[in-house]
Amino acid sequence: MFPALAAVFIAYRGAQLAVGEVWVSSVAVWALAFGLRGIVWHQLRDVENDRAAGVRTFVFRHPRAARVIGAFVVFPLEGEARCWLPPV
Repeated sequence: MFPALAAVFIAYRGAQLAVGEVWVSSVAVWALAFGLRGIVWHQLRDVENDRAAGVRTFVFRHPRAARVIGAFVVFPLEGEARCWLPPV
């Protein structure tokens, strides 16, 4: 999330524009959801290796909840935040 926000602030500063709260908020929510989706997706794909290694990740302990959170919370939030971004 922080690299995306840094890019937004640098772009606003370079364009000599006032920072738009809607834009910054949308980028922050989108980047956070994107990162969380990546984490959940990685854990879902790696759960067998975690099981073999004895690592108790969130997905290992709560496989159904991880799928529900990924499919019905994080992924829609990421898409919705992208829709909030105003045209440039």
